[in-house]
Amino acid sequence: MITAEGLQQRVEQATAPIVALEPQQLEQLANFLLLLQRWNRVHNLTAVRDLDAMIQRHLTESLAAGPWIEGEHCCDAGSGAGLPGVPLAIAQPHRQFLLVERAGKKAAFLDHVAQQLRLNNLSVLKSDLKDFRPARGFATVVARALAPLPKLIPMVAHLLGHHGRLVALKGPAVEQELEKLPRGFQLASMQALPLGGRDSRVVVITAADGPRA
Repeated sequence: MITAEGLQQRVEQATAPIVALEPQQLEQLANFLLLLQRWNRVHNLTAVRDLDAMIQRHLTESLAAGPWIEGEHCCDAGSGAGLPGVPLAIAQPHRQFLLVERAGKKAAFLDHVAQQLRLNNLSVLKSDLKDFRPARGFATVVARALAPLPKLIPMVAHLLGHHGRLVALKGPAVEQELEKLPRGFQLASMQALPLGGRDSRVVVITAADGPRA
């Protein structure tokens, strides 16, 4: 059975090529995985159950989206098990992250994570995205494994502030999704993520009236 120290070392090895993290942040990421594994036994939060697979498929992909996050306030739309919101909040403590999740058991898990890891820059809202109407739009909305882009953009467009951006973590099918973007939105950038051979990409979508940086 892997120890907490051993898990932290594995997290450090996997994330070092992506982002430089302090020992406390590595400890928080390792503890997040342990909490996820523990809750997953009862609540089935994610289909990935092996810790090494969680590191490679969850942590690294979430953290690889970091360079595309803009502004002080970021919304993780349909956060699920906290991906990518929790790893990003740990890696970027200077930003505020709101994780929006409609499923009660998942929202409860995210609240527990925020408390256990003492993430003062992370808050959780149990809500359907269509019912959440923020008084002020977000500079960045992130989404992972939520919906194809033609469906995702209408789901989150009302969350974006002026010059806001949608940062979506996508797989190889994104090429077909980009052909059906809703009117008024455009691809701002797309980059392959350095994730050991997996065909994952970060896609930045903005309004068609110009770059939203």
